[in-house]
Amino acid sequence: MNKLSTSPKQCPHADCPGCSYDREKIPSVYTELKEFFRGKGNFPLITGELIHWRMRAKLAVRREKGKTRIGLFEKGTHKVIEIPRCISHHPSINFAVEIVKKALLSEKIEGYDDAGRGFLRYIQCVVSNLTGKVQLVLVCNISQDRRWGKKEEKFLSLILKNKLFHSIWINHQTQKTNRIFSDNWSLIQGDEFIWQMIAGHKYAFHPAAFSQAHLSLYGKLLKDLAKAVDKRAHILELYCGVGVIGLHLSKFAKKVVMVENNPFSEKSFHQSVKKLNPTAKKKIQYRLNDAASAVNEHFDHLIFDPPRKGVEKELLKKVLSWKSVQKIIYVSCNVNSFMKDAAILEKGGYKTTSGRAYLLFPGSNDIEILAVFEKKSG
Repeated sequence: MNKLSTSPKQCPHADCPGCSYDREKIPSVYTELKEFFRGKGNFPLITGELIHWRMRAKLAVRREKGKTRIGLFEKGTHKVIEIPRCISHHPSINFAVEIVKKALLSEKIEGYDDAGRGFLRYIQCVVSNLTGKVQLVLVCNISQDRRWGKKEEKFLSLILKNKLFHSIWINHQTQKTNRIFSDNWSLIQGDEFIWQMIAGHKYAFHPAAFSQAHLSLYGKLLKDLAKAVDKRAHILELYCGVGVIGLHLSKFAKKVVMVENNPFSEKSFHQSVKKLNPTAKKKIQYRLNDAASAVNEHFDHLIFDPPRKGVEKELLKKVLSWKSVQKIIYVSCNVNSFMKDAAILEKGGYKTTSGRAYLLFPGSNDIEILAVFEKKSG
C-alpha cells in the first residue's frame, strides 16, 4: 500500500463517516488520473498537514430519542454521529462545538428532528488562520421577525460571553429542506467578515461565501497556478468565489475579469480589494452574474474553478469558439467532471500541457486538480 510520508495521530472515531479513506494512503483517484496525464509531463501529488487541517466545518444538530447530538450524518441517514475530538478539525472547531453543546444541555435547547421541530439545525465553524478565533453560525429553526424565548436568549448569552468567537451569526432556516442555509442572516456579535491569510495576502469571507478548508495547502496551489500564467495576461476567471485567485494574479496581469453569482462572495471581494494597491485595483473587474453570461473581450487566459459538477456544456462550447484564448487553467475538486470537461477541451483544439494534484481533503478519496491546457498551433 502506497503511504504518505507524514504519519497522523490515531483517530478516536472509528465509526465517523467524515474520513472514508485511509488518510495515510495515496488516494486511488490520483493513481487513476496519472493515466490521463501520462506523456503530458509530471503529475505530482502535493500534500500538506494530515491532522488539524480543516479550518471550516458544517455540522448537523439533531434530536434523536430525546438526546441532541452535534456531528456528521451517518451515510444515507439523518442519524448524527458525534466527533468531539476530531483530528481533522482545527482544535478551535472542537472547542467551539463543545461550547455550543454545553449551552444546549444547560438550557435544554432541542436539536432539529425529521418532523421539522426543534430549535437548532446546524452549526458552521470557520477558524481564522490569523487569530485562531471562530466565526460561528447557528442555523436556527426560527424566522427573523420572531421573538426569542427566555431559554433561547440564555443559550445565546452563554455562547456570546466566550472569547473564542470572532463573530456569531444566526441563519434563519424555517423551511423543511436539506438546504443548510437560507438567505436570511443576522449578525449577533463581532465583525461581518473573517480574514484569512492565503499565499501571503489577506482575504475576507462572509459566512455564506465558499472557502477552502485546507488553507495552507490551497496557498501552495495558488502559487503554482500563478506560475502558469503569462505576465501581462488578459484573464477571465469564471466561478471566482470571493476572488482569491484573481486578486492574487492582479499583481502581474494586464487585466482580470472575475465572474461569480453569489452576492455574499461579491461582498467579501469588495472588502479584500481594499487592501490592494491602487495600480492593481485598476486592473480588476468583478461581475455578479452566472458564468454562462461571460462574453469574449479578447481574453488570452481563461480560468475555470467550477463546483463539483464541472463546467456547463453550453459554456464550454461557447468558450471554445473564442479565438483569442490561448491558455485555459482548470481547477477541479472532482475527477469525473474534470475528465469529462478535459476531453471536450482536447477535442475542441487544446492540449494538456501540465497538471498537479493536491491532497486538500485528507481522509477522503478525493484530490484537487490543477491543469493547464494550451491551444494547439495551426
